Amino acid sequence: MAIMAKMVWHRSRKGDLALRSGGLVCLLLSGGILALLIAHHLRHHPPGFGEIVLAMVGVVAVSAGGCLLLLGRHLFDEIVVSSRWGGRVHLASGDGADEPLRP
Repeated sequence: MAIMAKMVWHRSRKGDLALRSGGLVCLLLSGGILALLIAHHLRHHPPGFGEIVLAMVGVVAVSAGGCLLLLGRHLFDEIVVSSRWGGRVHLASGDGADEPLRP
């Protein structure tokens, strides 16, 4: 029973708030990175390796932050995918050629 409680922590109200506040922290982090990069750009220095890495971290932070803030616990909702978009099963035939088979 304790294992199941740990697996569904995100379905509780506290888990939802934790996910959304983590998203807000990521957005604030990306805002700080953007301000730092703008300040560096205004001094007319060419971007170096550090600035490029900061920009990549900023993009990842703003993407993850937006996703976490907007979706929260619904990030882990299960969805049903149509069979049209499902994967195909490949079985090896006796003659060495793979033939795709639909499930």
